[in-house]
Amino acid sequence: MTRINTFIEKDIQIVKLSAVISAGRIHEFEKIQSLTTAKLIGKGTVHKSATELDQLFDFFGASFEIDASFDDVKISLSCLKKHFFELNQIFFETIYETVFHQDEFDLLINNRKEKLKQILSRNDYLSDRHTGQIVFGEDHPYGYAATIQDYDNISITSVQNFYDQHYTIENSSFILVGDIEQAMIDFLESKIKNHNYQPIENREYIKPILTTEKYHQFNAPNILQSSIKISWMSMPPNHEDFNNYSILNTILGGYFGSRLMQQIREEKGYTYGIYSQINTMLFHTYTSISTEINAAVIKETIEDIKECFLELQSKLIDEDELNLVKNYLKGEILRETDGSFRRAEAITKLKAYGLDENYFVNLLQDIENVSPKIILDTANQYLNFELCYIVIV
Repeated sequence: MTRINTFIEKDIQIVKLSAVISAGRIHEFEKIQSLTTAKLIGKGTVHKSATELDQLFDFFGASFEIDASFDDVKISLSCLKKHFFELNQIFFETIYETVFHQDEFDLLINNRKEKLKQILSRNDYLSDRHTGQIVFGEDHPYGYAATIQDYDNISITSVQNFYDQHYTIENSSFILVGDIEQAMIDFLESKIKNHNYQPIENREYIKPILTTEKYHQFNAPNILQSSIKISWMSMPPNHEDFNNYSILNTILGGYFGSRLMQQIREEKGYTYGIYSQINTMLFHTYTSISTEINAAVIKETIEDIKECFLELQSKLIDEDELNLVKNYLKGEILRETDGSFRRAEAITKLKAYGLDENYFVNLLQDIENVSPKIILDTANQYLNFELCYIVIV
């Protein structure tokens, strides 16, 4: 695997360096260990306090960002090209020489607990929590939802242990994007050359604990509105049928003119919006339909969603509708790959599945070649309402 991935775009005077660390939820041995550790990066190092780090990044007009996901943690620094060398010394120090202070830890835990208490009053957030628990299981890294008790249980010692094991240069790969010169690549290589790339393997693989019960309804803080999530397991991006399935999902609920939007928003007026999204993680992929509706029309909405499934399985899509979706998807691909920063984001996600930039060439070909018959066959193979998990809050 390439240790440093570069995406060059000349004459923009901006550079972004990201460290991708194998330290996501799938590496935890204790709940919220990954997120808590990631949130404390930048809160002090061996040589600098959190305030000093913030002041340095502000002085140079730089952006320091942390994105903790199920599978990994990505830490990024964006800055003007002329400040690259000075700031990236600080970047490496911030990530790999972190010192955890009890006061910063306590402040973070208290803030996270308060935020959790606030969002637990939202129906849509609760339906997300319940969906993860139902689809994967309450103890699965992809399925558990953090609780107040989890925040009370986590300790600074646990965070320190997780950091010591995972936040190493050996456990990191790097992405360099923007107005790059060879000297920048040489600098980065000099920082990692004595650290052989040995990413930590995921902990023992955990299968989803699939429940046999498909319909789940929970009490809602907002009794007038209900949040509905209808979810089912689907294939990863490197599956041979993924592109056709992705096109099908767009027709079903992946854009503003989708079947679900037309039937449930435009014709019935049950909702302001309803969408279907493919959620891809390293080990599992699932598709989820999401909407918020009046509590009085729950049954009718579910029946209409089921009807959309059946129509796609029994009737050939009209060529005009299919061409509209094709043009929409082509535009989305252009948007996702426009410029080095967006291209880096898109291709980095693909690399986790053993794919590269040729994926977009193949996707464009599949979009061009897809036919009403292919859509019908794909719907019959991969849309099965009986296998869906229905969560209502």
